[in-house]
Amino acid sequence: MQVYLGLGAIILFIICLIDLPFTKRYNQSLYGYFLRNGDLKLPGFVPAILSANLSIGNFIIFIASWGYIFGWGGIFWFIINLLLNTVAYIVFIPAFKKYIENKQNCGTIHEFLSSTFASSDKDKTFATKIRLVASATTIFGLLLAIVFEIHLASILLGPLLGINIPLIFSILTVLICIYSGVGGFHTLIFTDIMQSIAMIIGTAAIIPVLTIFGSFDQVMKFYPPNLHALNIGWPSILGICIIGSGWFLVAMDQWQRTCAMRDSRRTKIGMIWYFASISLFAIVYALMGMYDHASLLPALNSTLAAQHTGGNNPMVDFFLIAKIAPAIHPFLFALVGIAFLAAAMSTANTFLIVCGHSFVSDLLLTISNKKGIHSLTIEQERAYLAIARATVTGMGIFVIIAWFIFSITGLLKDPLSFFFIAYSIQFALLAPMVFSRLSQRFQPSGQGVFNSIRVGVLISVTSGVSFWILSQHNIGPILGLKPFDWLSLTPVITLFAGTIVLMCSKRKGGLL
Repeated sequence: MQVYLGLGAIILFIICLIDLPFTKRYNQSLYGYFLRNGDLKLPGFVPAILSANLSIGNFIIFIASWGYIFGWGGIFWFIINLLLNTVAYIVFIPAFKKYIENKQNCGTIHEFLSSTFASSDKDKTFATKIRLVASATTIFGLLLAIVFEIHLASILLGPLLGINIPLIFSILTVLICIYSGVGGFHTLIFTDIMQSIAMIIGTAAIIPVLTIFGSFDQVMKFYPPNLHALNIGWPSILGICIIGSGWFLVAMDQWQRTCAMRDSRRTKIGMIWYFASISLFAIVYALMGMYDHASLLPALNSTLAAQHTGGNNPMVDFFLIAKIAPAIHPFLFALVGIAFLAAAMSTANTFLIVCGHSFVSDLLLTISNKKGIHSLTIEQERAYLAIARATVTGMGIFVIIAWFIFSITGLLKDPLSFFFIAYSIQFALLAPMVFSRLSQRFQPSGQGVFNSIRVGVLISVTSGVSFWILSQHNIGPILGLKPFDWLSLTPVITLFAGTIVLMCSKRKGGLL
């Protein structure tokens, strides 16, 4: 398996580099580098959204762990989460239509928030503040997510390839940053298509492995089908529903893809295809977690049982099957490993481009008093393009440093906890996004939105880290809930805090 996996990883990286010589057409301007000149088509949009969201950190490990712990109830609520992804975004698209289809803007959620809530004369002083704080929120949260994605790929592939974890983490980070920085958004679309193919093949390979190794009847006995979908507990249900409803509204990568297509109607079609496709992946990875608990764990001897993650990471557990089922060809396990690598690469690549896009368009251009990416002279365009490439590539330094810090603190040892901490930060933007659907008369003031985002970030980080620390020390229930249950409610708490601030702020129409 090691040889197959190594060759597969090399081939995957070579494929990602093949397109770089053909990116020149799109990399002559910031609009081309970050938004592909607004000419993205549906066949590129669907693989891009699928591969970016079919990630190791916020998808595979999550649904696999839920399958391990909750069985059929976990599958049910995760599918509800995916459905809410699609429905909520389609419902809100009319509010974004004008911005999405305007080819003269920068195509970022942060610019949308700034222009939506700070359009009047009295609010214009907060336009810059809203854009800067929203951008900083996205960049901070997504850089943490990049650390998470590459870390999960490293702890999975490092032992299989015989490479120590710090080395493989550094290698993956450098390679991903290089081709992301050089190629920009056009390369992101090309690699997403290639990586989607790798994920489809690798995910399909899971099915024969589970079929040969385990018994579905054994799984059914361990997880008897029933109507008790509430067995996952109301905190998890509430948390996953808020995440499902709000993620695409606040995810900058979704805004980038949508604005690169500049067609709200085709976006709706793409979202429906996304839901149908990703639901199939969810079922397979949930079954992987269920087989892990019902069939694999009981079959392990004491030595291998000590290597089992206990449901924390069924992806790692999956490869223990190779040690007790030699009849299964190692090529199948290598295909699965390549799928996991492709998932991590695609999401990290996406988030790097997104962070670079926001850093240049929302932070640098705003601070420099530039009107936008279309207002630059030829000389300025060249300068900012160079900065954009250097930013995307150079973010690898932050990622590697952050990884070492998080490894020392032990935060990365608990993947589900880190998921809620890293991804909840983005939900500081959700309350303003929801209020943007209101008529202008009832929308909050620019100052209220600015304060809402700041409070949301503070509450998200503070509550997430605090409840994680409490859970590590086995602290008893707080107000009737275990610390981990509170941790799973971090996005809800973040949304609630931001909403309270907005409800208490002045209205544009002067009602309060």
